[in-house]
Amino acid sequence: MAVNRCVAVALGLVGVTISVVVVILVLALQGVSVRGQDLGRGKDDPRRIPYGSDNRWKNILYNEVRMRNRYNHPTHIVVAPRTLFPGAVYRCVVSILYLEHPVDVRAFLRKDGVELASARSNIIKGYPETLLLQGVGEYRLLKSRPLSSNAPSCLLPFSPSSSTPSTLLFLVLLLRFRIILLTTELRPYDDPVDVYILDPDGYVMRRWPSRPTNVGVVSMSFDLPFLPKVGWWGIKAHVNGQEEVKSIKVEKWYTPRYEVKMFMPKYFLETDEAIVGDLGGEFSNDKGAYGNATLRLYIRSQGDEVWNYVMQQEIAPLDAEDEYSFPMEALARKVPKLDGSEVRVEAEIHESFTGINGTGFTMAKIINSSISCMFLGSSPYIFKPGMPFSASVAISYHDLMPLSKEKLQMSRMVVKGEAILGGGGRKTIFEIEIPQANAEDEETEFLDESWRYNKRLEAVKADDPNYDPTNFDYNYNFDQESGSRYLTDSELVERKMDMFVRNQQFEKYRDKGVFHFTMDVPDTATKLTLTAAYQDDDGDLASASAQAIAYYSPKKQYIGVETSSTGVTVGEFVVFHVRSSFNMETFNYLVMAKEMILFAAMEVLDTTSSASVKTISVPVSSEMAPAFRIFVYHLTQSHEIISDSITIPVNGISRHKTKLVINQDKDHSVRSVELGTYSTAGAFYGVSGVREFTYAMQGGNELSHASVLHSLHGFTNNTRTLHKMAWRPREGFQPEEVEYYTSGNYGPDSNRTFDFSGLVVFSDAVLGVVSGYEYHKCNETQGYSPCLMGGCFPTNKKCDGFDDCADKYDEVNCGDKLADTEVDFRIHRYVKFSDFFDTEDGDWLWLDINIGHKGHEQNNIELPKVDDPYVLNAFSVSKEFGFGLIEMPQEYSAMPPMYISLEMPDSCRRGEQVGMRIMIFNNLPQEMMVLLVLHGADTHRFVAVEDNGVVDFYRPRVEAGDHQHLLSVFGLGQRSATQNS
Repeated sequence: MAVNRCVAVALGLVGVTISVVVVILVLALQGVSVRGQDLGRGKDDPRRIPYGSDNRWKNILYNEVRMRNRYNHPTHIVVAPRTLFPGAVYRCVVSILYLEHPVDVRAFLRKDGVELASARSNIIKGYPETLLLQGVGEYRLLKSRPLSSNAPSCLLPFSPSSSTPSTLLFLVLLLRFRIILLTTELRPYDDPVDVYILDPDGYVMRRWPSRPTNVGVVSMSFDLPFLPKVGWWGIKAHVNGQEEVKSIKVEKWYTPRYEVKMFMPKYFLETDEAIVGDLGGEFSNDKGAYGNATLRLYIRSQGDEVWNYVMQQEIAPLDAEDEYSFPMEALARKVPKLDGSEVRVEAEIHESFTGINGTGFTMAKIINSSISCMFLGSSPYIFKPGMPFSASVAISYHDLMPLSKEKLQMSRMVVKGEAILGGGGRKTIFEIEIPQANAEDEETEFLDESWRYNKRLEAVKADDPNYDPTNFDYNYNFDQESGSRYLTDSELVERKMDMFVRNQQFEKYRDKGVFHFTMDVPDTATKLTLTAAYQDDDGDLASASAQAIAYYSPKKQYIGVETSSTGVTVGEFVVFHVRSSFNMETFNYLVMAKEMILFAAMEVLDTTSSASVKTISVPVSSEMAPAFRIFVYHLTQSHEIISDSITIPVNGISRHKTKLVINQDKDHSVRSVELGTYSTAGAFYGVSGVREFTYAMQGGNELSHASVLHSLHGFTNNTRTLHKMAWRPREGFQPEEVEYYTSGNYGPDSNRTFDFSGLVVFSDAVLGVVSGYEYHKCNETQGYSPCLMGGCFPTNKKCDGFDDCADKYDEVNCGDKLADTEVDFRIHRYVKFSDFFDTEDGDWLWLDINIGHKGHEQNNIELPKVDDPYVLNAFSVSKEFGFGLIEMPQEYSAMPPMYISLEMPDSCRRGEQVGMRIMIFNNLPQEMMVLLVLHGADTHRFVAVEDNGVVDFYRPRVEAGDHQHLLSVFGLGQRSATQNS
């Protein structure tokens, strides 16, 4: 039963962090000496230089005025990233301030006293200089991060984790897997990779050193031992000092005489009337099992490990398959609360012909249908007084099931923003209502009537240029129902434009349930309270609230950055707007991605204008995907560094057309199918397919846009700046969908703005720190951690669900609240059977192709002899455009119109009787007449079956020649026939 099976698809970025010391030396170049002049100063001169003195060293060391002026302003700002990637260029930005002479700056990376790289430059004041240091790649991390389930990451990001993913795997003898390697520019990584197979105890079972890649992809297979150790195995990739492990589960499974198959939805609502599902028994030749069945129902509360018996049900007779139903009322009497409970249905089938008993089970969860309203990101947010503040709110079911468009269009939501002013007063600064979509029908009808009135009026004026509209007697110029005067052409255009802008603003909400809004914050605001309230015609209600804290600046000077670009893709320009609360001449900005500085520059503002907003545009490269950060900072006249940042998501995958076309028109017998694979010339193209019910488990074996983006965003240390919304269909027949949105700065002061952005700063300028945070040090060795705005909380109370900090910072960074926590439940919710393991046709759609010069290939694939629908998925990796994935997995039914299953011995002795069992399956909706012909020969005779099935086995009556049987097979049914010879 050796078979091939896809078990894992993974890709990742080549990047890992190592601990190094960044040292920067700033050396002033020796200036030209100047001879002191005899000015006749007395001993009481504050500069202490007497007349006629020519002591130049005293002129420097003892001139108090000069000394005070020498050190009353900062001299330098050095900004560098906290993260170093092997093989990547490490950039640090140096700005020299106020010094009139050049400065020799040397930066070097040091680890354990060994200098790894260095750079040196003579820098003059006025413009930031970038020093480039080549990263090294020979340091290994001792702890590796497993691949996320179904996520494209095979190499270790900078943030290691010891969590084990719930990844679905199969017991097969041949294990197939792919490893996809990308550079930080999301292009294929071409260097060799070491691959290991690890057993559950961590022992290396197989090793492939220096395995070459095919356009960044390694496609391999491994023969499992005949009796493998059960548990979590691992596929480890090691490259350039990095390690990544994909966990896979291996189970033992033996082919039974017949199998019990049970299916029911994964989730039931507590308002449903009954628990329903399907039960069936099936032999290996697809013949149904006939007999009696006993079903038992169990339930357990959330967090409970003991199953409580509820009731049982008898199905007699069982004709191959049947449906079952249990009332929800019986379950409600067994647990105090249905919401969150798990239901288990066990079945035992007694097959009448063989007398064999088979067992099976299936599980589901009972949930509520409540709606969740949430502000994207995490509270508390940070705002700049006197500047715009943006946020997003999202609506979905509590389990992230998306609301239907019809439900969203028939709902209304009110979003408010209230500011707490410096004097303690409160002021509502923002309020908007999203009305129901049909609320504008009356206004639209009135505008249409106004347009018709103006057309009639134009016709009358054309006939009579002197016509006075006030004498328009046969059609009044006002709406009879509302009594409103019809609008003129100019008024009509203005109203329609207002309606168009309003609908564009609400379009995202009515389509996906996400609403983005921006409010103007007063100069004196110290805190913001955001609220959102949702309701619809079904009576569903939901609400959410969030807090925002004012950015701290000692002199109350602020700089902010925002963008007007949406849907950013590689190759486009992003427009940024930098504003300040005061007049400034210049500001510096950095472009960062994956914790690395990509570009640094300084912008000069027009001093002839009083405008405090500067607009800049930045081109987007593939290295800036999947998200990049713009970091701006400025040194004020009071020698304070103020800063701000904004994070922009970038669509960096599928930049080239990756397409999969299924063509069944060339073979109507459904014995083969043609797959059209489209990509760029020379690209690697991979195709995989699984049965539909296996794909619905979403166990981690197939790539999706959500899993790819999740893995690529793993290169960000501070995931709090990634604002996203996920939608997860309950039954799993569609992949998870995720969208990332622009997010602002979470640093409450300049010091932590640098820190939260992954930067270190060296400067003798003032770096603002919240006073409560600066002077209240928390003793971490005694188990205390700092709050955001000051104060401490016990470290062991972090993420315990209770607010121990006034600013609620102890409940921040407590994991991804949108993470999928149901993977393990989906994998183990029903008993496994042969179709699940797919032991005979599991890899019929495992294709590795290199696209030719035409940019596409046509592949004729022989179909497996199965009658289940499949889900096909495909990706490609291009040298020029990187990784690409088809838009959506495609469903394909491999079921032929009709097929026959034959069961008989493969050999026999002369004189023996051989029995043949023939199953005829009709997958067409209408009844079919089938002529079954058994050809005669001199080598065998047919045993005649007498009335009532009586056969004389010792002296049977035999017949020669061809035997014909005319059978009627119902639509979507089956028919069996038995023949002895």
